[in-house]
Amino acid sequence: MLRLVHKKHTLDAESFKKWQQAVGFNYQPHGLLLDTDLHEVLQPVSMYQHDWMHTMLVTGVFHTVMYLMISDLKAARSCGGNVYETLSQYVSLWVHPVGRTTGKLHECFNKAREDSNTRAHTFKCTASDGLSLFHIIAMFLTTAALPHNVCVLACNAFLAMADLIDMFQSTATKHVSPKQLSLTIYTFLKACIDAGWEMYMHPKFHWLVHFPAHLKQHGFLPSCWVHERKHKVSKRYANDIKNTNAYEFSLCKQVISHELSLLKQPGLFKFDVCLIKPRKASAKAFEFLSSCFEIPLSVDWCFTSSTVHLLPAGCCSKKDVVLLRSDDGAVLAAGEIWMHANCNGKCMSLVSMWSLVEYNGSSGSAKWHKQDNPKLVSTSQILCSTTYTVGRNDRVTTLIPLPFR
Repeated sequence: MLRLVHKKHTLDAESFKKWQQAVGFNYQPHGLLLDTDLHEVLQPVSMYQHDWMHTMLVTGVFHTVMYLMISDLKAARSCGGNVYETLSQYVSLWVHPVGRTTGKLHECFNKAREDSNTRAHTFKCTASDGLSLFHIIAMFLTTAALPHNVCVLACNAFLAMADLIDMFQSTATKHVSPKQLSLTIYTFLKACIDAGWEMYMHPKFHWLVHFPAHLKQHGFLPSCWVHERKHKVSKRYANDIKNTNAYEFSLCKQVISHELSLLKQPGLFKFDVCLIKPRKASAKAFEFLSSCFEIPLSVDWCFTSSTVHLLPAGCCSKKDVVLLRSDDGAVLAAGEIWMHANCNGKCMSLVSMWSLVEYNGSSGSAKWHKQDNPKLVSTSQILCSTTYTVGRNDRVTTLIPLPFR
């Protein structure tokens, strides 16, 4: 980088352009790599880390594996050859948590998307859609394809990838050793080769072999989800700016003002269990909550909200289906959120508790009997919101994230 600065001041414009191309860096006088105050702190080579979100879900491994798996199913005339239509119907049966803005996932499998994917030789969807889809597709393969011995190698490769995405996500909340991650990556890559996909394994497949070393060196694997969402802030203001003479400066001022406004919000960095955007409890809610507590409640210290922040991360909203620990903490329970409240500083949730019918560890799912069985529990008992589908006789199937299996 320091040589780049020297060349900037000694070479002509055309020669310097070629120099930048040769070394793979552009001269950015205000960039971090040229900040003299950081020269003793910043260590680009040893600090470098691949991002698993971009590796898997931004024109990445997921999209390639998804396309190849569907192509194999179509070639085998699975689902009568109508694989996209079948998957569209299956995906539409699943309900996601309220706070997860997935749009209409089943439209990823409409006829126009099928034609577009076939032309591009990849499966097209956003990173968020891919993250919402992979569990559902894995469930479909486990329950509908593998029992009939349809495209076993392709299905195994997709399921190995689903295990890998699960493990990447779990590094944030559950201890995952580099050895465990390395074994999962090896299993996935071998499954892709066994499925005959070796010629389709682009560089992002190779990136995977570096993640165990990243995890060992840094202790965790951050993803760029939050940074990608920041693009929306820039676009929010950029689209309305008409004065292009000072375009960059105007956009910079708007974005900085937006961020400073956010930083002034009370409780911004409060990450414990708490209500999000609380409001005073209604008369009906206050009456109900008063009947549930042995101590008298003050209307000034009784709040409700449709959404709460959970520990260690995430949110859940009213009407979500959630997983939670039982009172003794020994088993997993599930239910539907009816209400969140904070009474005298204590965060509570009214949950309609369901009874467990069947747990399936191989598919990472559980079946529950849906019932109206309201119970006021401590919100700290809630582990996460989950994706679910409603079957016959009030039977509900929920997906169980890896940390809670």
